[in-house]
Amino acid sequence: MIELLVVIAIIAILAALLLPALSRGKAAAQSTVCKNNLKQLQIGWQLYADDNNGHIVGDVEAYLSGYWQNADGWVLGNTQFDQTDENLRAGKLWKYTGATPLYRCPSDRSTVRGRSDLLRFRSYSLEFTLNVTIVPGSANGIDPNLVQAGAVLFSEFNALAPASNYCFLDESEQSIGDGAFGLADVGSWLYGPWGWWNLPGERHGRGANLSFLDGHVASHRWLYTPKRMLGYQASTPIANNLDNQDLMWLLDRSHEGQLREKILGLPFP
Repeated sequence: MIELLVVIAIIAILAALLLPALSRGKAAAQSTVCKNNLKQLQIGWQLYADDNNGHIVGDVEAYLSGYWQNADGWVLGNTQFDQTDENLRAGKLWKYTGATPLYRCPSDRSTVRGRSDLLRFRSYSLEFTLNVTIVPGSANGIDPNLVQAGAVLFSEFNALAPASNYCFLDESEQSIGDGAFGLADVGSWLYGPWGWWNLPGERHGRGANLSFLDGHVASHRWLYTPKRMLGYQASTPIANNLDNQDLMWLLDRSHEGQLREKILGLPFP
């Protein structure tokens, strides 16, 4: 009996030592798959631009049935409600990707609304100011001054700093919906202040994976977590200074943010 208890104790100690390492290994493997997904989406985005004289694919957003969704663009629909992968296949990038698993992070276990048995088909969103269009008559529109100032990018040839302009990123399960990831302009787009309209994901060591216009993929860990939305598709104020630093990190790596830095004479990140 004593020997059996000793063996059980040894097994328990080994399990306590090995299980965290196995968990970390699984998380690292999932992050690697996620980065590969983003890489393939980024290649597809670039191939689309190559085939269209530099004109980039973006999002055509409409407020329908009580929520924002893509009427056209790199994907269609709203991933919170899509019950099939049809809105991925109907997107303009499907020609270059052709594989449903590329659109979902393996760490994302969120399910379709009303279908707890069905995993969502998409975990990634596109940077908002990359060729975004709002369908006339929808609840909100794009500030004409923003477009006139050049804060919406339509051609890859006009990108200000491709190596530091993100394209796709992990989006939080709380906020993901249409195909775009944007920040809430609660003041002036040039001077702020800003809030969260969408939230970045925290699935990878309290951080997210992102692809950039030059083709590389990187991870970034947030200073403040967990981030929480006030409500689905509702603007959420920043929580504290660390949260604000996270928001500004993303803003500085958007086309809109880089134009802002150029106008204000600030250095690019």
